[in-house]
Amino acid sequence: MVYKFMNDGSGKVIAEKTNNHLESYKGLHYPEHDIPRQARELYKKKRKRIFSDVYSEPVRLLSRSQKNIDLTFVASRAMSPIHGQYIKNSGASSSFSISIIIDDKLWGLVTCQNSEVKHIDLEDRVQAGIFTVLASNAYSSFKSKKELEYRIDLNEKLNTLKSEFLKHSTLFESLDSNKSELRLMPKADGLAIISDNEIVTNGVTADRETIENIVNWAYQNTSDNIFVSNSFLRDYGTELGLNTDTAGIIIYFVERSKKEILIWFRKEFDEHINWAGNPEKNIGVTSKDGIETQFVSPRTSFQIFTENIRGNSKRWSSQNVIAVHLIRDLILETSHKQYITIKKLNDQLKKVNEELDSFSYTISHDLGTPLTVMKLNAQMLLNSLTNPSDKEKNKINSIIGEIDNMAEMMQNVLQLSRAKHSEIQLETIETNLTIQKITENAKITYDSQKSMVVIKECPEVLADKTMLHQVFLNIINNAVKYSSDQEQPVIEIEGTESGDQIIYRIKDNGIGIPEENKHKMFKIFNRMDNAKKFKGNGVGLSIVHRIMNRLGGNVDYESNKDGTCFILTFQKPKFVKL
Repeated sequence: MVYKFMNDGSGKVIAEKTNNHLESYKGLHYPEHDIPRQARELYKKKRKRIFSDVYSEPVRLLSRSQKNIDLTFVASRAMSPIHGQYIKNSGASSSFSISIIIDDKLWGLVTCQNSEVKHIDLEDRVQAGIFTVLASNAYSSFKSKKELEYRIDLNEKLNTLKSEFLKHSTLFESLDSNKSELRLMPKADGLAIISDNEIVTNGVTADRETIENIVNWAYQNTSDNIFVSNSFLRDYGTELGLNTDTAGIIIYFVERSKKEILIWFRKEFDEHINWAGNPEKNIGVTSKDGIETQFVSPRTSFQIFTENIRGNSKRWSSQNVIAVHLIRDLILETSHKQYITIKKLNDQLKKVNEELDSFSYTISHDLGTPLTVMKLNAQMLLNSLTNPSDKEKNKINSIIGEIDNMAEMMQNVLQLSRAKHSEIQLETIETNLTIQKITENAKITYDSQKSMVVIKECPEVLADKTMLHQVFLNIINNAVKYSSDQEQPVIEIEGTESGDQIIYRIKDNGIGIPEENKHKMFKIFNRMDNAKKFKGNGVGLSIVHRIMNRLGGNVDYESNKDGTCFILTFQKPKFVKL
């Protein structure tokens, strides 16, 4: 028989040749205690063992030095009583075995048994040992070749994945776009990609709720970045509410703090193991000089005993685990490259932004004087004309209007730059008077005296006085301007407290904001298609957005065909009680 040791120490007969004197054991499993750990260690040292007659009576050796004699490397030695009885129970009378050593580990045994007493001479034993070593080396070479082929194939897949990963800006997008390849590399039935609260799956996996339960379990029970189990259903099925799709599992923590996790799944494998007799230990007791000693009693029956094992998947092989480790290395490498690339781009962008802000500030400031001169000259030209025609007046007034538009745009760009770089001083500010003044001026500016402005509660906020004025000026002006064409324009302004925040809502019944414009509402120079007939340059909301960020607040809006409501969130002043 060729007997192979399993990972748990048990064994299996994987090949045999019989002469019909003994029953076939091919495919049968043997429990670990049949050849216990100390016996396996001995097989690594003494590779050939022969017991020509298991019924022979052992002869005690006497030591002239009164010391114990080491029989580890002796060929002619008695077998242990338990082993001897085990061989007898199997129906054999003699036994010869040769260790199969691969990569310095005990891989298995070539075991020969005979129903009758039989001795094998030294020359045949030596030749058998040589043949076994040759076969072991051939198998080791074959195994190494297959391992090399697997690694080459795996590296090709990884190189392809690497180029695919670098096409995306975020790790989650890279994983999502290549989820099928990532699932197949460790030969899993399913894969779940978790990034914070997002979950993407491929193949056969647990449902979302069960995946979240597994993630919570992993955070509480695993400290390693990679956890592997082929008995997850059997061990934790009841506790986590698992089904047969989650019998085996590999969990890889990409980044614990960000809740970025990969989970590979394997379905339950309905496994039947045929044992050579009942694998349970039989404990015997001997008594000598009044002292009882327990020992493992050898089995008396080797009839096939079938065990059905539930809750396990097919075992994750070393190659499967290697694939997961290589995926980990790929993620670390590409994430680092993406980080370096993004950092360089951010540094360049920061430098460009600083130069643009400086340029914007300079241009906005320096263009003020020539624009003023141009406007004065245009006005003087208009006044110097004697009886100008309407056409001439319109042309000159058009020039003056465009100069005003340009001056307003330059002033807004200047304010935008100041909103980013100006020093701010946060203080408790009353808003009621400011809002009233801005409202009255807006009605005059946009010639909308019919606008009805309802000002409700105006609680104090924590802000910078100048910047707060800019925020309300832009939002209220927009509300009055974009509702001025309505038959009855209505603007409502109200502030409320919400925990540590003060929230102002400025609502109008104007033209509304189309849904397709939502993504670019706070970008500079952006104007809605339905707002082109109103005067403006698309800078105001960019100023508001930048200021609110600097004040530690936020700006958002809700809009439909009946109007728009801008929502300003400020910090609530902290009052000290005396």
